Amino acid sequence: MWYECAVPEATAGDNPVIFHTVVKNLADVVYERGEYTMAEECYTSADQLAGALCDPEAKARALEGQGLSREQQGSLPEAAESWEGAASLCRAMGDMEPLLRPNLEHLSRVYGQLDEEQKLGAVRDELATLGDEQEGTA
Repeated sequence: MWYECAVPEATAGDNPVIFHTVVKNLADVVYERGEYTMAEECYTSADQLAGALCDPEAKARALEGQGLSREQQGSLPEAAESWEGAASLCRAMGDMEPLLRPNLEHLSRVYGQLDEEQKLGAVRDELATLGDEQEGTA
């Protein structure tokens, strides 16, 4: 796989943005191939790199991918933890609704399976508010 070959080259360089891009793309590829354990590891690395780069959007995307990988492995509480982190980051940064919404939707799906009714209600309310805000700006 080309992305796996690129990792050693990217680490040898002095550009952390390129390294992050390679790791994130590798995560996406292995996720699509159904290699969820490796995808989780790659998304975790991408999350750490995005944090070091002070790139909140990349961090939120990596946390979302990490959560999806965990969900595919049946680790629902851990998946929810990833999406909660992404949602918290999006709220804190503001103006990240396009990244907040899918993480809330993932949480809505998983909270129902985990019998987290109070959290499910709060997420649904927040999603409804986001929908209202989006309609108000159209």
